Amino acid sequence: MAVVKRSTAITFMTLLGLVAGCDAETPRVAATTATIPAGASPSPISSSVRSTVDRPDAQSGYQIHIIYAVPEDGTDRAMDTDGSIARSVHAFSTWFAAQAGGRRIRVDELFGGAIDVTFVRLSATDSAIAAKGAYVRTVLETQLRELGFAQPNKLYAVYYDGSSTYACGGGAYPPSLAGHVAAMYLHGVSAGSDCAQQLVGASANQPGYIDIAMLHEIVHTLGFVATCAPDINVLRDGHVGNDPADLMYRGDKPWQPLHMDPSHSNYFDHHISNCRDLAHSAFLDPLPPGAELPLRW
Repeated sequence: MAVVKRSTAITFMTLLGLVAGCDAETPRVAATTATIPAGASPSPISSSVRSTVDRPDAQSGYQIHIIYAVPEDGTDRAMDTDGSIARSVHAFSTWFAAQAGGRRIRVDELFGGAIDVTFVRLSATDSAIAAKGAYVRTVLETQLRELGFAQPNKLYAVYYDGSSTYACGGGAYPPSLAGHVAAMYLHGVSAGSDCAQQLVGASANQPGYIDIAMLHEIVHTLGFVATCAPDINVLRDGHVGNDPADLMYRGDKPWQPLHMDPSHSNYFDHHISNCRDLAHSAFLDPLPPGAELPLRW
């Protein structure tokens, strides 16, 4: 799906507007902080060595591979090697672990513990990609697939250093849509609000808008929130509609992400029969018993 949220490093601004394959939000200010409790376990360290390929994995199984993608004519800001993207991944993965009782999103790592971030120079210009409107994520997925980033055990989280006139990010959305890419558009504009003002990985311990919105898109691409959830927003598939502080909220109030399914009633550890549960995902570490794959895998 696609998110279009914005904020300063700690202030979140949003209200979603839906399109096929995208979840676009019109920024609205809601001062709040997505906090990480003291003592939360750290994320993997970063690597300062650039790679244009997916390097050998330190672990097997299903995992999130991180990509820094730049359009054909875009400026390479070296966010894969300067620590920016590593801090972003650190922030959202550690926040997730704090919410999930220590369970973590399984991120693709190198031997030694560094996050494996791949640099990709795309074959389309920034303007050509932006011209696709609500389907920037689809273009990214297609180009990455053509470059060989289509391993069946991986979901790709893409920090796209290009523009969008529609949104600040996107994922496979609604959750039933086939897709392996969740992305944030670092120079997007949504409803006149400039996504470029959002800092990427400004703090390794305090997720900002880009960081927490990336997690939102990853969860969508993993297939959530399922339609069997009791608090599903029937007008905005894939979201809960009753709690603006929930990671997966979408509704008429400003988004203020402070927690993840705190009542365990919709998409994480909910114990609802025949309803998919993120707590059972094969993309978690430690691997849950009877781990589930997204429906399209």
